[in-house]
Amino acid sequence: MGNLLEARNINKSVELGNSQSLYILKNVSLEIEAGEFVSIMGPSGSGKSTLIYHLSGMDRISSGNVTFKGIEIGGLAEEELAQIRLNHIGFIFQHMNLLKNLSLIDNVMFPALVSKGANKQAVHQKAKNCWK
Repeated sequence: MGNLLEARNINKSVELGNSQSLYILKNVSLEIEAGEFVSIMGPSGSGKSTLIYHLSGMDRISSGNVTFKGIEIGGLAEEELAQIRLNHIGFIFQHMNLLKNLSLIDNVMFPALVSKGANKQAVHQKAKNCWK
């Protein structure tokens, strides 16, 4: 099938202020094929969320490269990254990230409604059917 997502030697570090760096991620490499299910497990503070943020382009890596569907995402503009996440990547966050001015059902429907080519009537109907 080919690799859907590929990371090569990605690093994320923060400067400690005394000429030292603390590595959050160090030389992480992985390949995820299309159709494959992957779990990322580890103790609290081990870098799981940081890895996911960097694989999706939500945060920028310090070094290395991430390729999604053959596209190196490190050089993409924020709008291009947002389109990839909107149309190709789904997230279930550890803590709720809801838009306060929208109802729960509107929050659930929001990504589908702003997606290009979405059938807005079908999205509304499907969401309503879920709440019956």
